[in-house]
Amino acid sequence: MASSRNVKQPPGAGMYDPPSKLQSNTLKQTFCGYFSYLEGELQARDVVIATMKAEKAKQLLYQAKYGRFGLGDPFSALQRDSDNLKDNSFDESAIKSMYDNQLAQLENLIATQRKAQLKMREQLSAAEKRYHKVCNELEDEKRKHAQDTAQGDDVTYMLEKERERLRQES
Repeated sequence: MASSRNVKQPPGAGMYDPPSKLQSNTLKQTFCGYFSYLEGELQARDVVIATMKAEKAKQLLYQAKYGRFGLGDPFSALQRDSDNLKDNSFDESAIKSMYDNQLAQLENLIATQRKAQLKMREQLSAAEKRYHKVCNELEDEKRKHAQDTAQGDDVTYMLEKERERLRQES
């Protein structure tokens, strides 16, 4: 047995680690596990925050594009303004260009509607002229008919008189 004591063994071979060293390794592994778990949670939170910001920006752009901002509602305006103060990525120039684009589209729509209104006025005027012309023609026809009827009555009256005269002669 004495010979086995003289043989050098690598450190830690055949021997147990002291309990304090085992405890510190276990704590290190536990803390590393907790830290990696917490780091994953923080990354997931950052992803959710970025997603929510993108969603909110998309919603604001959609509302700006289609004019669905609650401009009449002061509470939504205050909420929108406070959200914009917190959000540093708010692109005011993009929103302004979108509003300018909306304004240009609105002016284009107004011009189109004015052209349509002018065409409708012209068509209405032409229809009124045709109506007055037809009314005048109908009045002329009425007068002619009344004249013909009156003339026909005169002829009938004369024929009646002639018949009576012939009866008296016979």
